[in-house]
Amino acid sequence: MFARIYDLLMEDIDFEPFLSFLSEHLKKDQLILDAGCGSGYIYQGLRLKGYEVIGIDNDSMMLSLAKEKCDKAHIDAKLYEHDLKNPIPVKVDAIVMMFDVINYFKGVKQLIKRLMNALNSDGFLLFDCYKEEMLSVYNNYEEFDDSIIPYTWKTISNKDTITHNIDVDNNTYTIKQYIQSLDYYIEIMKAFNYAFEIIDGPDERKHYIKVYKSKNN
Repeated sequence: MFARIYDLLMEDIDFEPFLSFLSEHLKKDQLILDAGCGSGYIYQGLRLKGYEVIGIDNDSMMLSLAKEKCDKAHIDAKLYEHDLKNPIPVKVDAIVMMFDVINYFKGVKQLIKRLMNALNSDGFLLFDCYKEEMLSVYNNYEEFDDSIIPYTWKTISNKDTITHNIDVDNNTYTIKQYIQSLDYYIEIMKAFNYAFEIIDGPDERKHYIKVYKSKNN
């Protein structure tokens, strides 16, 4: 049920600015990995624009929803169940990890290393992460919807964590996101000696970080 609530919440987003942003960095001849593809909005959008993309997620229901979208759009879905806590058994030219996927991990040093290890020599990783100020924005936030699937969504934050409680159909789903400073990510890149840049992106609540496999970028 949570996957469908997530999909419903994502449905209201205008994805075109995000797809246009990604298109500025991606090439049609690259093999791209959508890491943490969720219910497939970005995956489907990139495929429809002609990019060669593999999607992975650790939630089988999310992948089922992503496949439904691809089937309706007559796209041959390349979607696989995989936990990003494990090594990625494929080499790609670019990895995109959007919509704060990285914030679901308490520590990301080894995650970033695993992602970078999955890149070809001239590849790059592009991800977003919440800015620290969102901790105060999302403290005691509440949202209610009684349209298609009635739900209540409440968030509470402390010094570095946002806890989401989603009540739907007499069930409560609790999800935590871990918010780190931009310096935290920068120190990881420096520790691994990765070349990187902080770039502007479509969501002002987020930092966007592009990390290069090659030191020559």
